[in-house]
Amino acid sequence: LLITALGLCFGFSLLAAKLGYSVALGAFVIGALISEAREIHKIEHLMEPIRDMFSAIFFVSIGLLIDPKMLVTYAGPILIISVLVIVG
Repeated sequence: LLITALGLCFGFSLLAAKLGYSVALGAFVIGALISEAREIHKIEHLMEPIRDMFSAIFFVSIGLLIDPKMLVTYAGPILIISVLVIVG
C-alpha cells in the first residue's frame, strides 16, 4: 500500500512535469485523489515516517542556503527581531 501510494505520487508528479505543469500540481492532484480512498487512515499512518524524512531534508537544504557571512553582517537586526519575537 505504501509503495503504491508513493508510486502514484511520484508518477503523477512526473506526468505533470512532462506535460509542462508544476511538479507540486501533480502531487496535489494525486493527494486529493488518495484522500478519498477508503484506506486513507492506513495510508496516512504508513506515510508519516516518509513525510517526516522529506520535511527534514527540505529544512536542511534550506538551511544550507544561508550564508554565514550574512549572519555576521546583519547580527544587530537579527538579534533585535529575535528578541522581539521571543518577548512578544
